[in-house]
Amino acid sequence: MPREYTYFRKYIILKKDYTNIENINPRGHAKLEVRGNRAVLNLNLDNCEQENYYRVYLLREINGRIEEEDLGRIFTDDRGRVRADIPLNLRELKSKGFPIDKTNAILIRRGISLLLAGYIDKDNKIIDSFIENLMEERLGSLPEEGIEIEDVEEVIEEAVEKIEEDVKEEIVDGVEEEAVDEEIIKEEVVEAKVEEEIIEEEEEEHKEEEIDDSNEQDQEEMVVQESTEPIMDFDSSHVDKGDIKEEIVEKIEEERIEEASYMSNYEELEYMRRLHHKKQMTNYILSVLRFFPQVQPLKIYLRNYTWWRIEDDGTQPYRGFLPYYNYLMSTDYKYPFLENATTCMEQISKYGHYLFGLYKEDGDVKLYVYGVPGRFTSEEHPFRGITGFNTWYDCVNGIGYWVLYIDPIKGKVIYPINPMVPSY
Repeated sequence: MPREYTYFRKYIILKKDYTNIENINPRGHAKLEVRGNRAVLNLNLDNCEQENYYRVYLLREINGRIEEEDLGRIFTDDRGRVRADIPLNLRELKSKGFPIDKTNAILIRRGISLLLAGYIDKDNKIIDSFIENLMEERLGSLPEEGIEIEDVEEVIEEAVEKIEEDVKEEIVDGVEEEAVDEEIIKEEVVEAKVEEEIIEEEEEEHKEEEIDDSNEQDQEEMVVQESTEPIMDFDSSHVDKGDIKEEIVEKIEEERIEEASYMSNYEELEYMRRLHHKKQMTNYILSVLRFFPQVQPLKIYLRNYTWWRIEDDGTQPYRGFLPYYNYLMSTDYKYPFLENATTCMEQISKYGHYLFGLYKEDGDVKLYVYGVPGRFTSEEHPFRGITGFNTWYDCVNGIGYWVLYIDPIKGKVIYPINPMVPSY
C-alpha cells in the first residue's frame, strides 16, 4: 500500500469463514477511501442478525502481539442489513500504532460472536491468531476483581452482555414466531387474491350468459352433454340469475374483508416487533447511562423528561455508544451550500459535552432526545436546522442546547411543526 495518501481507494471482501453465529449466512464488503489525512470506511453488509449491533475493529501485529483498534458500533436494520460510513483520522490512527499502510485486517464482531472479517492487503493469518487468543481469553477463568468504573468501555461491554443473556431466548423465540406468522399471512393473502380472481372470472362468465339470452338454453344443453359424470339432475329453469350474482358479490366481499384482516395482522406483527426492539434498546440505554450523571440543566422544567450529561471532547465520534448517535456523527460533514455552518461535533468539542434524554408518557419511553450545546445564534445552530436541530432551550449556565427528537419505534428524526430557530 502507498505511504503518501493523496488519494487511495481499496475494496475489501469480508468473508464468513469465521462466523460462529447460528441461523445466519452473512456476506459483505468494505471500501476504504483515503483523501489526505482523512479516510472513510464504507461497509455494505447483508444477511446479518436483524435489528442488532456489532463493533468494527482494525487488526495489526505489533511486536509479535496482535492488537485491535475499535472503530465503533454499527446497527443492522429490520432486514439484517448494514449501510454505514465510518470516518477515520489517519494521523490519530498512526499515533495509536495503526498507520493505514501497516494495518492488516478488519474484524466485525459482538463480544465472541463473530460476524465477518477480511484482509486489507494480504492474508497473513493474523485473523485466525487473534480469534484463537480472543476465545481463550473470554472463555478462560474470569477475574476475581470487579470492573473498574474508570474503564467505561469495558463497563459498557459487560452491561450489553448481561442484557443479551437476559433477553436472548425471548428475542429469538419472538423473532422466529413472527417470521413464521408473517410467512403464513403472506401465503394466505396470495391465496385469497387468487380465489378472488377466479370468482371475478366466474362472474364475468355469468354476465355473458345473461346478455346472450337467446342461446342460453343451447349452452346449458351443451354443458350437460359434455359432462361425463353428472352428479345430480339440474333444472336450469329454477335457477335465479340474480341469486347467483348476489352470492358471488357476497363471496368477493367476504374475501376482501378476509384479506384486509390478514394485512391488518401483518402490520400489527411488524409494530409488535419494533416495539420489542425499542424495549430492548431502552434497557441497554438505561444500563449504560447509570455510569453518567443525571442532570437538570434547563432553566425551565420539561415534564416527563430525564437528562444525562455525557462528557465528550468531540474528537472521536466513532466511539459513540448510544443509539442513533450517527445522527450527530454523520452531520460532521460540510454541506457545499452551507458555508460556515457549524456541525454537532464542533459544538460538542467547543463545550466538552452533550446531553442525552428520554421522554416518557405513563412510564413508556416515547422519544429519544439529543442535546447539543450552543447559543441561540445562527453561528452555533447545527447545520442551520436541516438535520433536525430546530428546537432550543436556555440553560442555567447561559449557553443553551439545540435539541434533536428521535422516534424510537421507527428510528427517524422528528421535525417540529413550529421550529424555534434564530432569524437568518
